[in-house]
This record gives sequence, structure tokens and C-alpha cells, in this order.
Amino acid sequence: MTIEGDKTLDTVLVPRKAGSYTIPAVSFSYFDPAKGKYITLKTKSILLTVDPAPAGEEPPKTPEPI
Repeated sequence: MTIEGDKTLDTVLVPRKAGSYTIPAVSFSYFDPAKGKYITLKTKSILLTVDPAPAGEEPPKTPEPI
């Protein structure tokens, strides 16, 4: 018997001020019965650069969490 699946998580990021930010790596561990051990997968961190809002413009309002 084979069990397979996917899990997708979406996260909305709303920057509040200009600058450089690092989104840290995310890791996920699972047990692989064929190998008889736990496997850990890890993403790479992401460097995000946020430009300032144009002069005279206000940044958009942050939506309320659901």
C-alpha cells in the first residue's frame, strides 16, 4: 500500500517599511518506511528587498486576519 499526499501552505507577507529582510528557511521531517529512517527536507532562505512607497503615496492598509 502506498500513501502519498501534498500539503501546501500559503502565507501573505505585507511589508510595513522599506528595507532588506530575510525570510528564514523552513524544514519538514517525515518517516520513510522504505529507508527505515526519518528524512528532513529544508528550503533555502529568501532575501526580500522592499522599496519605499513613492513620495506622497501612503502604503496600502494591512488586511485584517481571517
